[in-house]
Amino acid sequence: MKIMLPLDGSNTSESALPWVEALAAHMGASIQLVQVVDPFMAGPTGEAPTLAIRLTERRQGDVEKYLQQKVSQIKGPSCEWKCLMGSAPRLLGSLAQPDNCQAVVLASHGRSGGIRWLMGSVAEGVLRQSGVPVLLLRPNSAGQPGPFRKVLVPLDGSSQSQAFLPALQAWLAADAEVLLLRASGFDAHDYINVVDPDAHKNFLQHMDDELN
Repeated sequence: MKIMLPLDGSNTSESALPWVEALAAHMGASIQLVQVVDPFMAGPTGEAPTLAIRLTERRQGDVEKYLQQKVSQIKGPSCEWKCLMGSAPRLLGSLAQPDNCQAVVLASHGRSGGIRWLMGSVAEGVLRQSGVPVLLLRPNSAGQPGPFRKVLVPLDGSSQSQAFLPALQAWLAADAEVLLLRASGFDAHDYINVVDPDAHKNFLQHMDDELN
Protein backbone atom coordinates (compact mmCIF):
# COMPACT_ATOMS: atom_id res chain seq x y z
CA MET A 1 0.00 0.00 0.00
CA LYS A 2 1.15 3.55 -0.73
CA ILE A 3 -0.06 6.84 0.77
CA MET A 4 0.46 10.03 -1.23
CA LEU A 5 1.13 13.37 0.46
CA PRO A 6 1.08 16.50 -1.74
CA LEU A 7 3.34 19.30 -0.46
CA ASP A 8 3.81 22.92 -1.54
CA GLY A 9 6.59 23.99 0.83
CA SER A 10 4.22 25.66 3.30
CA ASN A 11 3.85 24.91 7.01
CA THR A 12 0.21 24.05 6.35
CA SER A 13 1.01 21.28 3.88
CA GLU A 14 3.80 19.96 6.13
CA SER A 15 1.39 19.76 9.08
CA ALA A 16 0.09 16.54 7.48
CA LEU A 17 3.49 14.83 7.74
CA PRO A 18 2.96 13.42 11.27
CA TRP A 19 -0.40 11.99 10.17
CA VAL A 20 1.10 10.34 7.11
CA GLU A 21 3.97 8.82 9.07
CA ALA A 22 1.68 7.46 11.80
CA LEU A 23 -0.91 6.07 9.36
CA ALA A 24 1.76 4.51 7.14
CA ALA A 25 3.29 2.76 10.14
CA HIS A 26 -0.14 1.52 11.27
CA MET A 27 -1.20 0.31 7.81
CA GLY A 28 2.16 -1.06 6.69
CA ALA A 29 2.25 1.46 3.85
CA SER A 30 4.97 3.37 2.03
CA ILE A 31 4.86 7.15 1.48
CA GLN A 32 4.99 9.17 -1.71
CA LEU A 33 5.76 12.90 -1.38
CA VAL A 34 4.65 14.95 -4.38
CA GLN A 35 5.05 18.61 -5.30
CA VAL A 36 3.84 20.26 -8.49
CA VAL A 37 5.77 23.20 -9.95
CA ASP A 38 3.77 25.83 -11.82
CA PRO A 39 5.87 26.77 -14.87
CA PHE A 40 6.65 30.46 -15.35
CA MET A 41 4.85 31.87 -18.38
CA ALA A 42 7.06 33.47 -21.01
CA GLY A 43 6.43 37.07 -21.99
CA PRO A 44 5.86 38.28 -25.57
CA THR A 45 9.22 40.01 -26.18
CA GLY A 46 12.98 39.84 -25.85
CA GLU A 47 14.69 37.41 -23.53
CA ALA A 48 11.58 36.65 -21.50
CA PRO A 49 11.15 33.08 -22.86
CA THR A 50 14.74 32.19 -21.94
CA LEU A 51 14.34 33.84 -18.55
CA ALA A 52 11.13 31.93 -17.93
CA ILE A 53 12.84 28.63 -18.70
CA ARG A 54 15.72 29.46 -16.35
CA LEU A 55 13.37 30.48 -13.55
CA THR A 56 11.34 27.30 -14.00
CA GLU A 57 14.46 25.10 -13.95
CA ARG A 58 15.71 26.88 -10.83
CA ARG A 59 12.36 26.44 -9.14
CA GLN A 60 12.28 22.76 -10.09
CA GLY A 61 15.77 22.24 -8.68
CA ASP A 62 14.79 23.91 -5.40
CA VAL A 63 11.69 21.71 -5.11
CA GLU A 64 13.68 18.53 -5.75
CA LYS A 65 16.15 19.46 -2.99
CA TYR A 66 13.23 20.25 -0.66
CA LEU A 67 11.56 16.88 -1.31
CA GLN A 68 14.82 14.98 -0.86
CA GLN A 69 15.29 16.72 2.50
CA LYS A 70 11.79 15.78 3.63
CA VAL A 71 12.31 12.15 2.58
CA SER A 72 15.52 12.01 4.66
CA GLN A 73 13.60 13.22 7.73
CA ILE A 74 11.01 10.43 7.60
CA LYS A 75 11.94 7.55 9.85
CA GLY A 76 10.35 4.12 9.55
CA PRO A 77 8.11 3.81 6.49
CA SER A 78 9.84 3.73 3.10
CA CYS A 79 9.41 6.98 1.20
CA GLU A 80 9.82 8.24 -2.37
CA TRP A 81 9.28 11.63 -4.01
CA LYS A 82 8.03 13.11 -7.26
CA CYS A 83 8.42 16.62 -8.68
CA LEU A 84 5.97 17.36 -11.49
CA MET A 85 5.43 20.31 -13.81
CA GLY A 86 1.99 21.72 -14.60
CA SER A 87 -1.42 22.17 -12.96
CA ALA A 88 -1.51 20.90 -9.38
CA PRO A 89 -5.22 19.89 -9.23
CA ARG A 90 -5.02 18.03 -12.55
CA LEU A 91 -1.72 16.23 -11.94
CA LEU A 92 -2.45 15.33 -8.34
CA GLY A 93 -5.91 14.11 -9.33
CA SER A 94 -4.38 11.86 -11.99
CA LEU A 95 -1.92 10.45 -9.43
CA ALA A 96 -4.67 9.76 -6.88
CA GLN A 97 -5.58 6.48 -8.58
CA PRO A 98 -5.23 2.85 -7.45
CA ASP A 99 -2.39 2.12 -9.91
CA ASN A 100 -0.24 4.81 -8.24
CA CYS A 101 -1.36 4.96 -4.60
CA GLN A 102 -4.17 3.64 -2.42
CA ALA A 103 -4.84 6.74 -0.28
CA VAL A 104 -4.11 10.48 -0.19
CA VAL A 105 -3.54 12.67 2.86
CA LEU A 106 -3.86 16.36 2.09
CA ALA A 107 -3.69 19.49 4.26
CA SER A 108 -6.01 22.23 3.01
CA HIS A 109 -5.22 25.94 3.32
CA GLY A 110 -8.91 26.55 3.99
CA ARG A 111 -9.28 29.29 1.37
CA SER A 112 -12.77 30.59 0.75
CA GLY A 113 -14.62 33.33 -1.12
CA GLY A 114 -12.78 35.37 -3.75
CA ILE A 115 -9.34 33.93 -2.99
CA ARG A 116 -10.61 30.43 -3.68
CA TRP A 117 -12.34 31.54 -6.88
CA LEU A 118 -9.19 33.27 -8.19
CA MET A 119 -6.62 30.66 -7.16
CA GLY A 120 -8.72 27.52 -7.22
CA SER A 121 -8.63 24.81 -4.61
CA VAL A 122 -6.07 22.04 -4.97
CA ALA A 123 -7.84 20.04 -2.27
CA GLU A 124 -11.17 20.28 -4.09
CA GLY A 125 -9.54 19.28 -7.37
CA VAL A 126 -8.01 16.17 -5.79
CA LEU A 127 -11.28 15.25 -4.09
CA ARG A 128 -13.22 15.52 -7.34
CA GLN A 129 -10.77 13.45 -9.39
CA SER A 130 -9.44 10.96 -6.85
CA GLY A 131 -10.11 7.28 -7.35
CA VAL A 132 -8.83 6.44 -3.84
CA PRO A 133 -9.76 7.53 -0.27
CA VAL A 134 -8.71 11.09 0.63
CA LEU A 135 -8.05 12.28 4.18
CA LEU A 136 -8.41 16.07 4.18
CA LEU A 137 -6.89 17.92 7.15
CA ARG A 138 -7.83 21.49 7.98
CA PRO A 139 -5.23 23.95 9.35
CA ASN A 140 -4.46 23.34 13.02
CA SER A 141 -6.41 20.06 13.05
CA ALA A 142 -6.81 18.74 16.58
CA GLY A 143 -6.18 15.17 17.59
CA GLN A 144 -3.30 12.77 17.90
CA PRO A 145 -1.85 11.59 14.57
CA GLY A 146 -2.38 7.91 13.98
CA PRO A 147 -5.19 5.39 13.51
CA PHE A 148 -8.59 6.83 14.38
CA ARG A 149 -10.34 5.98 17.63
CA LYS A 150 -13.58 7.93 17.20
CA VAL A 151 -15.17 8.29 13.78
CA LEU A 152 -18.48 9.91 12.76
CA VAL A 153 -20.03 8.43 9.61
CA PRO A 154 -22.96 10.39 8.08
CA LEU A 155 -25.31 8.16 6.06
CA ASP A 156 -28.26 8.94 3.81
CA GLY A 157 -29.56 5.42 3.31
CA SER A 158 -28.04 5.01 -0.15
CA SER A 159 -25.67 2.23 -1.13
CA GLN A 160 -23.09 4.89 -2.10
CA SER A 161 -22.97 6.29 1.43
CA GLN A 162 -22.32 2.80 2.83
CA ALA A 163 -19.93 1.50 0.19
CA PHE A 164 -16.76 2.72 1.90
CA LEU A 165 -17.48 1.08 5.28
CA PRO A 166 -15.38 -2.05 4.64
CA ALA A 167 -12.39 0.13 3.63
CA LEU A 168 -12.74 2.12 6.87
CA GLN A 169 -11.35 -0.78 8.87
CA ALA A 170 -7.76 -0.16 7.78
CA TRP A 171 -7.83 3.39 9.22
CA LEU A 172 -9.18 2.39 12.65
CA ALA A 173 -7.38 1.64 15.91
CA ALA A 174 -8.12 -1.68 17.57
CA ASP A 175 -10.34 0.02 20.18
CA ALA A 176 -12.04 2.42 17.74
CA GLU A 177 -15.60 3.65 18.18
CA VAL A 178 -17.63 4.31 15.01
CA LEU A 179 -20.79 6.42 15.24
CA LEU A 180 -23.23 6.03 12.34
CA LEU A 181 -25.46 9.08 11.87
CA ARG A 182 -28.53 9.31 9.66
CA ALA A 183 -30.82 12.35 9.88
CA SER A 184 -34.42 11.72 8.82
CA GLY A 185 -35.54 15.35 8.68
CA PHE A 186 -38.48 14.51 10.95
CA ASP A 187 -39.03 15.64 14.51
CA ALA A 188 -39.42 13.04 17.26
CA HIS A 189 -43.23 12.77 16.92
CA ASP A 190 -43.11 12.34 13.13
CA TYR A 191 -40.30 9.81 13.43
CA ILE A 192 -42.34 7.56 15.72
CA ASN A 193 -45.34 7.68 13.39
CA VAL A 194 -43.48 7.13 10.12
CA VAL A 195 -40.52 4.85 10.73
CA ASP A 196 -41.10 1.12 10.89
CA PRO A 197 -39.35 -0.14 14.08
CA ASP A 198 -38.40 -3.39 12.34
CA ALA A 199 -36.86 -1.48 9.41
CA HIS A 200 -34.86 0.61 11.87
CA LYS A 201 -33.65 -2.52 13.66
CA ASN A 202 -32.72 -4.21 10.38
CA PHE A 203 -30.79 -1.14 9.23
CA LEU A 204 -28.72 -1.09 12.43
CA GLN A 205 -28.02 -4.81 12.10
CA HIS A 206 -26.90 -4.29 8.52
CA MET A 207 -24.48 -1.55 9.61
CA ASP A 208 -23.05 -3.84 12.30
CA ASP A 209 -22.51 -6.56 9.69
CA GLU A 210 -20.72 -4.11 7.35
CA LEU A 211 -18.32 -3.00 10.08
CA ASN A 212 -17.63 -6.50 11.34
